[in-house]
Amino acid sequence: RCATAGSCANGRHGSARRRRRPPRTTPTSQATSSSATPWRCSAPPRRHGTRAIAPRWPDWWGPTCSWSAKGWHNRVEVLADPTVRYVGITNREDDDEDRAVVRIDAKLRAYVIDSNGNKVMRTGEQDETIGLVENNLLGTASNAAVRYRKDPDRSSVTLSFRRRRLFVGRIGLGLQYENRSDGRLAGLSLEQPFFATTSLRAFRFDAEDHDERVLRFRDGLDLPRDTLTRRFTLVRGSAAWAVHASSSGYLRMGLMAQLRRDDTLRVGSTGEFPRSVTSSLGPYLVWNRSRFLVTRGYAGFAREEDVDLGTTVRVGLQLAPKPFGYERNGVAPEMSGRVGAKLPAGFAYIDALANGLYTAAGLDSGSVQLAGTVVLQPSHRHVAVLHAEGGWLKDPVPGEEFDLGLGTGPRAFGSHSFTGDRSFFATAEYRYTVVDDLAGLVGIGIAGFVDHGGAWYSGSPRRTGSSTP
Repeated sequence: RCATAGSCANGRHGSARRRRRPPRTTPTSQATSSSATPWRCSAPPRRHGTRAIAPRWPDWWGPTCSWSAKGWHNRVEVLADPTVRYVGITNREDDDEDRAVVRIDAKLRAYVIDSNGNKVMRTGEQDETIGLVENNLLGTASNAAVRYRKDPDRSSVTLSFRRRRLFVGRIGLGLQYENRSDGRLAGLSLEQPFFATTSLRAFRFDAEDHDERVLRFRDGLDLPRDTLTRRFTLVRGSAAWAVHASSSGYLRMGLMAQLRRDDTLRVGSTGEFPRSVTSSLGPYLVWNRSRFLVTRGYAGFAREEDVDLGTTVRVGLQLAPKPFGYERNGVAPEMSGRVGAKLPAGFAYIDALANGLYTAAGLDSGSVQLAGTVVLQPSHRHVAVLHAEGGWLKDPVPGEEFDLGLGTGPRAFGSHSFTGDRSFFATAEYRYTVVDDLAGLVGIGIAGFVDHGGAWYSGSPRRTGSSTP
């Protein structure tokens, strides 16, 4: 499933009926040996009609909150002995920049107990997540993970394994199984990717099977308006070849085919569970002109980062005839792209994605998404980031509507605060680096931000919200 225009450009293809969800960032918390975890104190949002404004303290302010006056107590439990996972040494021309970095993982549980004995999570978090990730299993360059997650919707245990060059030094394998309190998900992938712009061929095979509960939220309510059972199966394969390949770019063509089942039934219904199977087949073309910028301080501290400012365009067409299980003969065009540019004091890039299923009756379903980012770095300690994105969906699959909240969209709101088939989000963030590399272990900085965005259903009042420190 292509989540962004960039992932489509790397050779992965979506389905004729699959709708793309907006780009999401799922931060993975790293366990550390310190219990001084930064916590934030947020005042209740001030709501005016369908618009809400919620102040929020930045990360560095949390420890000054008067918890004792509230009767709150911080709890950080180390559940297992720390383990050294990574040791890195950097040797630069200037001896002052030499450093060694050690990554230590430990299993922790962190939360706050309020005066009533209830657990209070970090701002923007509503779940307890415990995980173990091994990035070099037994020295084989394999990634293995076990994660436990509990949030307001469900609890789950996830097992995953991935190795990029498992067979004949080129073919990778990925496996994942997620056991949920209300269903299960399983997935398998076998892939030989384009390892470089000069690679000549690639292929990918995917298989997914879901038996899950879908919660549909509206109007920012905490309880779902509708609950469905979804049975989803997808088998998909693609192969691609480089018509032209060089270090400066490439032109690739490929072919993708898939077989899919996607049915839902309202929980409590006495009717028979529906069963529909569809398939599609079609070519795609990807053109790229490579251009990378080396920068520092954008995505992390004390390291050089490569930013893709090249131009990538992908076009594709899936054939969805009636004999393949559709109600009518149809075609599903797709177009995605990315373009970037270097600015006098930074850089910028734009991502775009559009797809849809067209029949003789017109547009059956589809999506359009557009996002732009501007990064200004007047000096190595100062970074300003401006980002805006918007999306439009027609007839989305249940559970794949836009869903902002809990880390996606305006940062002061809880999960499912804004849902619908129309969405936009804009943010401005300023960061100042106090210490880029403290003792070769951590960086320290402060940041301020302003967010505004929301989501709503076509024909319903527009619902938006804002958040500030």
